[in-house]
Amino acid sequence: MSSTGINEVLKHIQSYCKTVSGQQNLQTLTPFTNPEKAKKHVRKVLDFKNLILKEGFNFSLLGLDTGPNWLRKVKKNQTLQILDLCDIRLFLEDIYDLRTVFINHTKYKVVENFLAKLLNPEEILSYLQIVVSPAGEINSDASEDLYKMFQDKKNLNQQVQNLLKKIVKDQDLENVLQDRFVTTREGRMVLPVISGMRHDFQGIIHDSSHSKQTVFMEPQEVVPVNNKISELEAKIQAEITKILREISHFIYLQFDPLEAAYNTLVEIDTLYALGYFSVLADLSDFKWSDNTRIYLPDLKHPLLKIETQQPNPIAAVTSPIPQAKHIVGNTVELDAKNRILLLSGPNAGGKTVLLKAIGLACQMATYGLPICSLDSAELPFIQHVFVSLGDEQNLEENLSSFGGHLVKLNQAAQLKGLDTLLLIDEICGTTEAQEGSALARAFIEEFRANQVFAVITSHLAPLRSHWSDGVINGSMQYSPETQAPTYTFIMGLAGESMALPTARRYGVSANIIQRALSHLTPEAQKKFSGLEEIEVLKTKLIDLQNQYQIRLKDIEKREQQIVLETAKLEEIKTVKLAEDLNDYQKKIEDLIKYESIKANFENKKNLEAIKQQMPKIVKYKNDESTEITQDNFDSKFPPGTAVFVKSLNRKGVVQSKINSKGEVTVLSESMRIQINFADILPPSTSSTNVKNKIIPSSSAHNSTHDMTQKTIDLRGQNIDDALDTLDLELDQAVQRGLLKLKIIHGHGDQDKLKKSIRTFLSRNTFIKSWLSGKAYNESDGVTIAEILS
Repeated sequence: MSSTGINEVLKHIQSYCKTVSGQQNLQTLTPFTNPEKAKKHVRKVLDFKNLILKEGFNFSLLGLDTGPNWLRKVKKNQTLQILDLCDIRLFLEDIYDLRTVFINHTKYKVVENFLAKLLNPEEILSYLQIVVSPAGEINSDASEDLYKMFQDKKNLNQQVQNLLKKIVKDQDLENVLQDRFVTTREGRMVLPVISGMRHDFQGIIHDSSHSKQTVFMEPQEVVPVNNKISELEAKIQAEITKILREISHFIYLQFDPLEAAYNTLVEIDTLYALGYFSVLADLSDFKWSDNTRIYLPDLKHPLLKIETQQPNPIAAVTSPIPQAKHIVGNTVELDAKNRILLLSGPNAGGKTVLLKAIGLACQMATYGLPICSLDSAELPFIQHVFVSLGDEQNLEENLSSFGGHLVKLNQAAQLKGLDTLLLIDEICGTTEAQEGSALARAFIEEFRANQVFAVITSHLAPLRSHWSDGVINGSMQYSPETQAPTYTFIMGLAGESMALPTARRYGVSANIIQRALSHLTPEAQKKFSGLEEIEVLKTKLIDLQNQYQIRLKDIEKREQQIVLETAKLEEIKTVKLAEDLNDYQKKIEDLIKYESIKANFENKKNLEAIKQQMPKIVKYKNDESTEITQDNFDSKFPPGTAVFVKSLNRKGVVQSKINSKGEVTVLSESMRIQINFADILPPSTSSTNVKNKIIPSSSAHNSTHDMTQKTIDLRGQNIDDALDTLDLELDQAVQRGLLKLKIIHGHGDQDKLKKSIRTFLSRNTFIKSWLSGKAYNESDGVTIAEILS
C-alpha cells in the first residue's frame, strides 16, 4: 500500500538524533490508540521545540550508545572492566551535564519530568573517580593495599635497574650490549645483548629481535628481584580484580535507576530530534475535534518545507535556524455535511501534494507529532488511513493498472466510520472517460454512505457536478497571466485540467496545440475560450479569501491581546489588594501598640510595684529550674550540649542520653567516658579557662562561615595519627551540624598523607563529596569535604 509519506518523515527525523539508540527508538514509534496519550506526546515535542528555538538548547550524548553493553553486564552482576567503567563514567557525565542544563528550564513540564527520572550521578562518579583515572587506567591509590603494592613495585624496579647498571659497569659489558638501555620482556627486566656475544654473558634468554641480531637476557643476579616483582604483579592484579569486583557490585545495586536513566536519555534524544524537525518545518499544535471536522488552516507539506531550507539544515542549534523559502499554504475544511473532498485542477498543479499533506497531518497527529498547520487546526482522531496512489499494476497477480486500482477501491469501500480517511489519487482515471466517471461516482456514493472522510483527485469532467450533501468540490488555482499553476487551493469550486495551457507551458509546439483545439467539439471550444475569464474570477475569489484570512488572524491576535491584558489587570488588582491589606494590618498593629503603651503609662505606679517584686520571683523560679535530676537531665542536656565535668575540671560534650544507672557518655579532649549525671554542670560553672577543641569560640560564632565549616590542620602528623584526629573531628562536626571540613594536610612524603586522607573521606558514610583545594582557589595541600546534612 502506498503511503502518505509518514515513513519518509520519520526517517528524515532520525537524521537529527545524536545517537544510534535514539534512531532505533524512533523506528519503533507507532500510532497511539488513545487521543489523550497522543496529545501528551505532542506537548512533549512542542516543549522541546521551544527549548531549542527560545532557549538555544543543545547537549551531547557521547556515552549513550555503549549503554546496552554495560547494562547487560551490570544486570548479571558481572565484574566490570576498566573500559566498562570508562563508558559508565561518560554516560554519567552526560546525565550530569543534562541535569545542569535542565535545572534552569524547569518551567517546561517535560524538563521537570525528566529531572525526576534522571538519577543524581555524583555518588557513582565520586566512586569512579577514586578507582579510574581520567586517562582510563586504574588509580594507584584506589585502595591502601594497592597503593603500598605499587610503591613496593616501584622500589623493586629501581633496585633491578640499579643492579643491572652495576653489573654492566663492574663486568665491563658495554661492548657486549646492543644498546645502552634496560628493557622488559615477559614482565622481567633484561639487557639487550649482541646475539653473537651471548655466550660471554651469564643469564637467561627471554626473547630475541626480529633481525636475530639481539637477544634479551636476564642476568642471574637480578633473577630473585625479578621474581619478587612478578609475585608482586600477581598480587597487584588480584587487588585490582578485588577493587573491580567491589565497584561492580556497587553499580549493580544501582541497576534500576541506571536503566531508567538510559531509557530517559534515549527518549530525550528522540524528542530532541522531533523538536528540531518541528523547528525546521514550523510544526504547530492542534485540537482534537469530535470526529466531525477536519480543519487545517495554512496547511503545508513538512518535507516540502524542509527541502526548501537553506543548505545544511542539520547545523548546530547554536547557529541560527535556517530560514525556509516561501511555500504556499492552503486551508482545508471538511465537516459532517461535506466529508468528501473531490479535488480537481491543472496537471502538475499540486493536487497530489495537497492530498498527501492532508493525510500526513492526520497521521502525524495520531503519532503524537505536531502538524504543519496553524495552532487553530482541528482534527478527528483518525485511526485508519487508506491510501491509493500511483500505479497499482501487479504482474504477479495478473493485475493491470486499472485492475489493481479497482481492487484498491473495492477494499476502500469496505471501510466505515468517521475515524477513517481515504486518500485516492486519480479515481478511475485510466479507462474510458464516460464509463470511468460512472464507476467513480458509484464508488464515491458508497464512501459517502459509509460515513468516512475522503480526499479524491480526478480529471474526469462529469464528476465535478451534480453532487448533493456529503461531497464538496475543490480546485487548484491556475494563473492566466503566467500560464502556470499557483498551487493555491480553492474550496467549493471545481477546476479544469488545463491540459492545452500546460502543454504550451512545457514547450509543445503551437502547431500541435492549434491542431488539438480544432479537434475539440464546438461546446468544448467555447468552454476553452472562457477558461481565462473563469480563472480571473477565481483569482479574485482567492484574493478575497486571503483578505478574510488576514482579518481573521488580526481578530484572533487582538483577542489574545485582550486575554493577556485582562490577566495583567487581574494580577495588578490582586497585588494592589494585598498591598492595601498589608497597610491596613500595619495601621491596626500600630494602633494596638499605641494603646498598649498608653495603658502602660497609665499603670506606671503598678508597674513599679511589680518591678520591685520581680527579683524575688525570678530568683525563686531560677533556683527551681536549675535543679538537675535524673528525670530532667535529657531535656536540659541533650546529646551535643557543651558541659563542664567537675571531676575532670574541664569542658566536654554530651554524647548520649542518660541510662538507668544515671550515667551519661561525655566526649572530653579526645576521650569518651561514662560519668554520673551529678558530676555534670553547665559550661558557665567552669572556673578555669580550659582550651576547648569542640566548642567554638565567641569570635567563631560571629562568622557565618565558621558556623558551617571547620578547619583541621593535620600537617606534621603521621598517617595513623592524622586519620584518628580526622575521625574524631568528623564525629564532632556531624554532632554540631557543620556542613564542611577544611582539611590542611600539605603533601607529605610522596603525597601519602594526602592520598590516605582522601581515601578515608571517599569511604566515610558521613561525607557527601570532597574536592581538592584548587577548586576553592587554594593549593592541592588542602581538601574540602562536604558533610551529609
